[in-house]
Amino acid sequence: MERLDIYPWPQWLKRLDGRWSVRQDDVTLWLGEACRPVAEGAARVLDVWRLTARPAGGASEAAVVVGALSEREVAARLSRHPALLAEALPPEGYVLALDDAGATVGGADARGCLYGLSSLAQLLRLGREAGSLPYLELRDWPFKPMRGVHLYMPGREDIPFFKRLLAWLASLKYNLLFLEVGGGMRYDRHPEVNEAWARFCDEARAYPGGPQALQGSQPYPKDSTHTELGGGRWLEKEEISGLVGYANSLGIEVVPELQALSHAYYMVLAHPDIAERAYDPWPDTYCPSNPKSYELYFDLLDEVIELFRPRMVHIGHDEAYTIGVCVRCRGKSGAELLAADLRKIHDYLAGRGIRTVLWGDKLQNIIVGGVDHGGRARMWVEAERKADHTMRETYQAVDFVPKDMLIMDWYWCLDPNSERFFQRKGFEVIFGNFGNNFDPQTFYGWDKRAIGTGVTGAEVSTWCRVAEYAFGHNLSLYNLLFSANMLWWSHYTDRERGLNLTHVARLQPLTWQAITGGSLPSQSGAVAHMVALGAGQASPLALEGIAGSWTGASRADFQLGERAIAVSAATPVSIDIAIGRRAAGLAFLHHCQTQREPRPTWSFQDFEGKDDDNLLGQYLVTYSDGSSEGIEIRYGDNISRPDLVYGEDQAACPFWAQPAWEGRDRESGRVTLWSHEWVNPRPEKEITGVSLRFRGDHPLEQIVLLALTALG
Repeated sequence: MERLDIYPWPQWLKRLDGRWSVRQDDVTLWLGEACRPVAEGAARVLDVWRLTARPAGGASEAAVVVGALSEREVAARLSRHPALLAEALPPEGYVLALDDAGATVGGADARGCLYGLSSLAQLLRLGREAGSLPYLELRDWPFKPMRGVHLYMPGREDIPFFKRLLAWLASLKYNLLFLEVGGGMRYDRHPEVNEAWARFCDEARAYPGGPQALQGSQPYPKDSTHTELGGGRWLEKEEISGLVGYANSLGIEVVPELQALSHAYYMVLAHPDIAERAYDPWPDTYCPSNPKSYELYFDLLDEVIELFRPRMVHIGHDEAYTIGVCVRCRGKSGAELLAADLRKIHDYLAGRGIRTVLWGDKLQNIIVGGVDHGGRARMWVEAERKADHTMRETYQAVDFVPKDMLIMDWYWCLDPNSERFFQRKGFEVIFGNFGNNFDPQTFYGWDKRAIGTGVTGAEVSTWCRVAEYAFGHNLSLYNLLFSANMLWWSHYTDRERGLNLTHVARLQPLTWQAITGGSLPSQSGAVAHMVALGAGQASPLALEGIAGSWTGASRADFQLGERAIAVSAATPVSIDIAIGRRAAGLAFLHHCQTQREPRPTWSFQDFEGKDDDNLLGQYLVTYSDGSSEGIEIRYGDNISRPDLVYGEDQAACPFWAQPAWEGRDRESGRVTLWSHEWVNPRPEKEITGVSLRFRGDHPLEQIVLLALTALG
């Protein structure tokens, strides 16, 4: 076992002489008093790693003991490991010892206990496959105190996925959830807000081209619509209270985000009289000079505070394009309007003992490549309508607002000193939008930019429906995996990027199991049976001329031959492959040739749909009774090009395909072969065969199947 068998990587680990034999029935668990707040979360975290534990009658009978360092039972078992107790642990830290007594986790607090159990669960899963684990000592603690993710309020049908996602996040040691509420929570005082939100979401989805087209429908800039929030509807307070309690049991603090000033469709469509643009058919910004704006916002805010009882509230304020437009606001500067708005909301929250969090872009004076950004004034030109709009200057407001607000900085990718700007102004900073808008692995110099107490951590934004397809397709899960190590492990530098990517690829199949509750045959000990592809055709890769190795991400016992089957517009419509056996699943080693680009789900007409613009073809599985199942092949989802290296392109980290083989061709070009594992919904029926069918008509596009394995 190496240090990297635990992810995020631990700060300090030492091997000892001896090994612990690991069996499933070894997981007898004793939880100390300190674990009580996260006792439910402990079971969920174990489940993430496909483990269950039997409660032990006492610590002396348990193979696994978890509790605070100060608890007598824990201290007794750790007394043989003085190196682990030599220094005090910071908050959320833990120590872990494996010896002949079993496994012992001592936490600095409840979260530390949970994180130690998560690390042990990873070791136990791997150890169960290897048969034993080495004795060891481990000390671990977080690099950054704020390790967050931004999620929309889920739709009712997505609550099960939402809860599995939270358990997976906790196992990766995330501790903050910025939950965008908007119109997605029932408001008892203002039910008209919910009704207006539902109408708007319906109109946006019905608009030609969908919500993104509606956003660009006017001759002035408009905020993105966020219509995936709540599934376009809202949840009852009892449902949300259950989600908050569930998150807390996992050591995840929930910070509600109630967008103010901008992204305020949910407010302004219900009360058009507070709109900054009264003539906008879908107004997104309230008037900061109208007292009614705050009467409504504070009413909604009170209901959010009463339900969430938060320590912090995120108030949005990003991309405030429309300010100083209406009659009430004319004559006031943009900075004056923004500062007054922020002071008003900050003071309201501070009076209730709550800290304000906001996006920082409108407080920034940034010019990149001669282009104005952030809070600088700039002209918006809409070519088709020959219209223009000047966005008012607002950045001077940074000197006239309270310094105890937490700034969420998402302009780190534009300005390498953006966080230092806010620190010089006296603010604490949390980096925002790790993922989707900007990939975390492109954050070069993280070890230098993240140092200091003024940078509290980062949050990974998602901006899509909280559901499996959206999170996999939009790279949300990939970004969350990659970011977890940057936020936890204090030694991450750009040199570790490749190694980090390797571990992320290895964890993708386990992530799928965790967030779906499903089971991959290759992860469950299924026997692999190679399927003959027939004479086939020569592969464009000239397989006999390439050399490389299996990456270990998802090998599924493939054997790389010298032949492949390829379909394209220039070949027959389909090619049939005989199988003739029952199987729990099929594993395809394949790649494709195309120049397409995956589209994010927020650009779809229907956020429940899939990226059919990149649907290349399908594998049609037929059964002995004549029935069939189709496996759609989508570029960037479960197949990619062979010339892309994992993590180096938007299409080079497909969630439903892993880099199974990497090497070089005869011209020394990089080659990646992708493995997609399909779970058979009818394992009791014999599979007679598989047909590979190509959908497109472009002569340069092609699907190449190199190997097929029946599992189980």
